[in-house]
Amino acid sequence: MSEPGLQRQMRQHKADIDSLYELVEGVDRKVDALDVKLTGQIGALSGRMDELDARLTGRMDELDARLSGRMDGLDARMDGLDARMDGLDGRMDKLDGRMDKLDGRMDKLDGRMDGLERGLTTISGQLTEVLRRLPG
Repeated sequence: MSEPGLQRQMRQHKADIDSLYELVEGVDRKVDALDVKLTGQIGALSGRMDELDARLTGRMDELDARLSGRMDGLDARMDGLDARMDGLDGRMDKLDGRMDKLDGRMDKLDGRMDGLERGLTTISGQLTEVLRRLPG
């Protein structure tokens, strides 16, 4: 190649390099602008996330306190019901004891009634015999 051709080729390469350099600088500026824009949006989102986190934490604490209060109330009611059940169990035990005593008394009375019935049967038999022996 001739020297003017080489110089022309060199100028063309230099122009291509300058053009590419300008393109890279343009892309670099756009990337910087986009970085600034995204950094601002990320900051805004971060602030909103912090605000939402604080609100949700407050609501969760409020719900936790309300549920804890209700659970404490239910626990107290259950304790009261347990105490009442214990009292009823004691009363049932006393009633069972009384029923056992009454059953014993009924068995004794039943035995005595059986004895009386046997005695009356014997007397009835004796009276029948006496009536049979009477004249007339």
